[in-house]
Amino acid sequence: MAQRITDPHGRLPRQDGGRDSERRGEGLPALPSRESRHRPLFEPLQVGPVRLRNRIIKTAAESCFTDASGEVTPELLNFYEAIAAGGVGLLIVESPTIDHPLSMANGHGFRIDDDRYLPGLSRLAAVIQQHGCPAFIQLHHAGPWHLKEFFGLDPLSVSATPEPELPHFAPAREITVEEIEGLVSKFTDAALRAQRAGFDGVEINAAASHLLGVFLSRAWNGRNDHYGGESLENRSRIVTEIIRGIKARCGADFPITLIVNGLEAGRPGSMTLNESRGIAALLAEAGADAIQVRFHCHGNLAALWPEQLLYPEPIDELPAQADWSRGGAGAYLPIAEAIKRAVDIPVIGVGRLDPTIGAQALLQGQIDLVGMTRRLIADPELPNKLLAAQDEDIAPCTACLGCLDDAAMFRPIRCRINGHLGADRKQVFLPAPRSEHVVVVGSGPSGMEAARMAALKGHRVTLVSRDRKLGGLMRIAAMVKGQEVEELEAIITYYRRQLAALGVTIRLGRRMTPQRVAELEPDQLILATGGVPTAPDLPGLNDCHKVVRSGELMEAARRALGFVGPETLRSLSHWWMPIGKRVVILGGAIAGCELAEFLVRRGRDVKLLHSGDLTTLGDGLTELMKRSLLPWLARRGVEVLVGARCDAISDEGLSVTTAEGESRLLAADSFVTALPLEPDTSLLDHYRGAAPVVKAVGDCVEPGLILDAVHSAAGVFAERGE
Repeated sequence: MAQRITDPHGRLPRQDGGRDSERRGEGLPALPSRESRHRPLFEPLQVGPVRLRNRIIKTAAESCFTDASGEVTPELLNFYEAIAAGGVGLLIVESPTIDHPLSMANGHGFRIDDDRYLPGLSRLAAVIQQHGCPAFIQLHHAGPWHLKEFFGLDPLSVSATPEPELPHFAPAREITVEEIEGLVSKFTDAALRAQRAGFDGVEINAAASHLLGVFLSRAWNGRNDHYGGESLENRSRIVTEIIRGIKARCGADFPITLIVNGLEAGRPGSMTLNESRGIAALLAEAGADAIQVRFHCHGNLAALWPEQLLYPEPIDELPAQADWSRGGAGAYLPIAEAIKRAVDIPVIGVGRLDPTIGAQALLQGQIDLVGMTRRLIADPELPNKLLAAQDEDIAPCTACLGCLDDAAMFRPIRCRINGHLGADRKQVFLPAPRSEHVVVVGSGPSGMEAARMAALKGHRVTLVSRDRKLGGLMRIAAMVKGQEVEELEAIITYYRRQLAALGVTIRLGRRMTPQRVAELEPDQLILATGGVPTAPDLPGLNDCHKVVRSGELMEAARRALGFVGPETLRSLSHWWMPIGKRVVILGGAIAGCELAEFLVRRGRDVKLLHSGDLTTLGDGLTELMKRSLLPWLARRGVEVLVGARCDAISDEGLSVTTAEGESRLLAADSFVTALPLEPDTSLLDHYRGAAPVVKAVGDCVEPGLILDAVHSAAGVFAERGE
């Protein structure tokens, strides 16, 4: 029988016996005796002289666990150590600054452009390698993606770009030949420092529209010298010079991996698959030891996360060469496979890959290595759990892009399911000084996470909820959103299994009072009962028969979801809903925008009122989803009144004053309130005395997203090792 991971870290014993990079990954523990669909993931592989213990790679992505000092922070060390300890075959660290500040996209990040940063870099390499995992580090130059607002410097590009790729980018100037020569030296200097710091190899990012990427693409490269033109050799020259320069200074056996766009779209001259195959062959000939393949759509960052290209409807530039049969997961595998046929070095596949898709791709010879980031953020122990045949215990990534949104705002990333990114996990999961009885009231994300954490700390836990099933409002959100992009039901399934495995007593369908709580004799009471629905203070609201309050809709959905699942209720809503044909939604934050999408897809004529300005429209949506959903609503005929003031309401209609000062009467069959929840300010006082210790978490304290609720609960036992 496979060993069960009972440690909260989910760790198996060390998978190697030393730190020598050529031997790292040897000594694999035996896979479960039964046939495993994930077996191909655990075949070792060489990247240059470095032997990987398995085929799972943590690809480089910005974490923002950095500060203005440019040094490696404790949070950055904790973040990467957790992933290395989780059993990945190779960890590629996010890119530090190679040429401060122009190579940075923004004003945040650690640095590798000076020897004074070597001690911190050495600590970073060591915390990864001590878990038997080779450590590479990515090197890149932001180029046109450098934000001028931080340092006042004009971005660099292969050619002058008076019209930047994205609205918040500044026009870029053309890099000179002398600057190109200097840039090659900066890349090789950085690689040498990485080697001196103890890293096993480097990755060169020549993808997206970063500086090296725009050299490779005719969409941007309009030069007439030996770094431009129609010649693949010329456009690849800067990258091949960097590869050869690193090999000359660090040794021929120092591994270099590359990232390239396997295919481009969205701009005249975008790279074709045949061009990319030719470029890949040139990079391999220059000395590249492996190559990662992406798709890039100029002007649309969603291409980095393929499932997002399908939401709320597929983009016009969706490449036919990709495989969209799984909703975006593994979409770019055919592109990677085409590159693999052109080179004799390992090819890394990326793009919402999961273990099953990755193993199939390896078995079919499409790729050699499986790149992941978001799934390893959600559960750093994913490889170890696969190895122990504990697939169902893997915390799911639901593709919410909350981690991306934090990084885009230069905040340390957070995860919807992993509330401990950047934390010292040895301290987080330290057992409580004594075991107590903890009662959790509420079964939404904050309640389930609080119960899980209490049990992991060694407490006896009882979770009580008025709902008939676990999930709280998350089940309503799953009904509204569907499963195409965000797999919310996977979160509920995960928590249900974890709480059962941890011995949490679950009592559903019970409304609690302070007296009923006291009868359970808890030592600690955790209140996770959610926020309070609100309605606007609007004359006539109570007398209008056409008003549908959000609280009423929630209660109706709660009752229905006690008998059927979110997907069934979502399907039934195409046939009947307690909402008329013409709908006015009052509230333009995330709830209002997602409700508008839901109703439009069910044939409703929708108007959306938002009292704030454009900057707050869609608050709570990720920036990427705002850029896709709001234009989609406009194309589908949704009138959005931004800055509108609601004056009065009756059965005849809603009187509003627009931002331009125009008075309008909006007629509708239903007026639906969709304002943000408010905290339940009386809750703590109401339950005071029901237990020696009473705490509140989640929306009842500060309404927010699922991510906020989980993080609120994840930290509730952090104080004094509770």
